[in-house]
Amino acid sequence: MARTHVTLTDTVSAFKTKVNDISYDVGDITLMSTSGADSDVVQAINSLDSDIGGIANLTTTDKSSIKSAINELDAEIGSASLTTSASTIKGAINEHEVQINNLDSDVGTRTSLTTDADQNIVVAINEVDANANTALTKATAAETSLGTISVGVMGTTASTVGAAIGEIHGQVDSAATVVGDLGSLVTTAKGSIVAAINEVKIDGTDSSEVVDIFSATNTGTGYGTLSYGDDGVYTYAKVTNDNIRSAISAGEGIDISSGSISGENASLTNKGIASFDSASFDAASGHIAIKAGSLDASLIEDGSITAVKLATNAVITNKLNTSAVTTTKINALAVTTAKIADLNVTTGKVADDAITYAKMQNVVTANRVLGSTSADGVVSELLITSNLLGADAVNGTKIADDAIGSEHISDDAVTADHIATNAVIADGIAAGAVGESEIGDDAVSQAELKDVVTFVIYSSDGTAVKTLYGAGS
Repeated sequence: MARTHVTLTDTVSAFKTKVNDISYDVGDITLMSTSGADSDVVQAINSLDSDIGGIANLTTTDKSSIKSAINELDAEIGSASLTTSASTIKGAINEHEVQINNLDSDVGTRTSLTTDADQNIVVAINEVDANANTALTKATAAETSLGTISVGVMGTTASTVGAAIGEIHGQVDSAATVVGDLGSLVTTAKGSIVAAINEVKIDGTDSSEVVDIFSATNTGTGYGTLSYGDDGVYTYAKVTNDNIRSAISAGEGIDISSGSISGENASLTNKGIASFDSASFDAASGHIAIKAGSLDASLIEDGSITAVKLATNAVITNKLNTSAVTTTKINALAVTTAKIADLNVTTGKVADDAITYAKMQNVVTANRVLGSTSADGVVSELLITSNLLGADAVNGTKIADDAIGSEHISDDAVTADHIATNAVIADGIAAGAVGESEIGDDAVSQAELKDVVTFVIYSSDGTAVKTLYGAGS
């Protein structure tokens, strides 16, 4: 069949007819069922080619089609001699069964086939063969319908069908923009430009009358004008840069010169663009902030910092001048015990007669010199403890008669040097206190002994055998 070509000399009606013919020859792209991309015929064919595989890659002698290659294999299998060790088909099959089992893991699981028919590999291959034949037929038909795909034959700049259709589509859109919306026609026939023109021609309106139907009107204020000539051509005078510049005027803080807009520097009397001293300010993304420590004493007016401007605990010790805290600045009762350093209350700080008995130690406290035993502070006892007395400070005149009892004398403290002559009488010696060790040799004479006592031992006939003498004998 003859191929359809679109030329630049075609009328709109002829262009429309040729485009429709090409569309019917190509078919509805949305009805394609290829597994890959199918937005155009070329992509669909490429998808089929990818699914089938390249025929040139067949290792058969006959590569004219997949069917021919399979038939070649079938003929070779039927006529080939057995190469197995077994000489019979059964033995060969059994031999191959072992080999097939070994190859099973390499071949894969039959149920994993993605074909519709998966009873066995032959059935699956037959299905693929049928699909391949169908695809090949469709591809051949598509190739016949499309014809030779080249720049010279298609008449487009693009060298592929998809790109050529896209190129034509762009030209059609451009033509549609020039032609306008058919629905906006004032003719009764709105199906095509040809029908509308024919209707106008039938009504007896020639081209000069059609030109007179159209006109151009400028409304509103501004720059740029639209005009319509007797030749049916619209002319638009574009807006120039000078038009735009003349419509914009400068204002406070803004200068305009030859179309260039610039900002004026700010001053005390003029709004404008200001710069910030980097030593005192931080500026980022339009945010201006005063740097910490940038406000020195010269920028603060004397007396301007009031009490409400000071944070709690803001005035620390090193902020106070020497002698700055006077008596009037100290609240009554503000100086507590914790505020007085140890040893800081000297004699000069204590008024005469200021220390009362109530301020002295109580008798229940150790090491007291003077104290009271009642809550009213009245002194009832004078107390002097031993650690308040110096060595040898207590002499005989300080000890009352009969004041020293036995409990005040340490054991073995009274030696012979401290006992007067004839001072120890019988009442002063405890019973049993004088033993043999306390009596000197030959110190006890007969005069110190009681009456003589004798003990006589007699024999049975009454003769004195032994006489024993007691003390004083």
